[in-house]
Amino acid sequence: MEKENKQLKLFFITNFGLVALFGMFFWLNRELDSSYLAGMMMLFPALSVGVAKYFTEEKSELPLKFYGVYLIAFIVMVILLVLYKLNYMSVNKVNSLVNIIMMFGSFMILLVDLDKREKNGLQFGLNFKVGLKYILVFVLVYLFRGLLGSYEFLNIKLLLSYIIKIPLLVMLFFFSCMYYMGEEYGWRYFLQEKLQNKLGKRLGVIVLGAIWGLWHLPLNFMLYSPQTPIYSVISYIVSCICYSVFFGLVQMKTKNVWIATIIHYLNNNMAVLFVSEFSYESVYTIESFLVSIAVEIILFMPFILSKEYRVDSKK
Repeated sequence: MEKENKQLKLFFITNFGLVALFGMFFWLNRELDSSYLAGMMMLFPALSVGVAKYFTEEKSELPLKFYGVYLIAFIVMVILLVLYKLNYMSVNKVNSLVNIIMMFGSFMILLVDLDKREKNGLQFGLNFKVGLKYILVFVLVYLFRGLLGSYEFLNIKLLLSYIIKIPLLVMLFFFSCMYYMGEEYGWRYFLQEKLQNKLGKRLGVIVLGAIWGLWHLPLNFMLYSPQTPIYSVISYIVSCICYSVFFGLVQMKTKNVWIATIIHYLNNNMAVLFVSEFSYESVYTIESFLVSIAVEIILFMPFILSKEYRVDSKK
């Protein structure tokens, strides 16, 4: 229990400390592209797990190369940010280099520490057939939500045109999975089980969702909705709670964080199926705010009634 509490403390201090530090830096330098901050933040949870485990567990048992990939990527992103801030490098060059680093890093996290993956939740093929079922469920729910929003949910031809594009999205996952594993390794693999052991399965994922939502706070104010940030903060907290219920179910059923990583990737990238031009920024009205959170609750919260959540794990 003492070790677990120390791990939680190190995880939260590192994760939210980095969010606060770089969030403040970008807030004070508003000319910087805050989407760069979003990319950096996706590395923080995995980095924080590395810190928490490095100082509390036997190092010979840890996937140190996996953690090292995230540490190197983070350091390089910080260096590139400084070079851009000092006008030594253009934004296009910085973004190109980051894309290369993330592509290389994505391949590396699939290949390193093969002998330590089972003990550290990194087995790619574990319960993958079960995981595919949940990936399919998520895709269908996502498509239904998107088509419903455009009043095209009965347009079979349009639906098929979207489905045809999904295999390409799945293939591209392997070129950018480092970002999504960066979050899921922290939230689902590390934090979910610890919170569920302390609070119970249902309350554990709800608290996790609230933490995950609040973690986005700097992005709510600078990237997602600068004009209506309070709506954005509340919306993200509700959405993350709803997603945590579904993602949490997937993690409990499969014990494979790669499945949640794939679903997280699809959630962030399937939006391109429904829009001709993608933009991070949204401006909420009270109507759009209420509708968006109602839809998330209706589509994802019922999964908390599933069999897996009924048997509690509180210790």
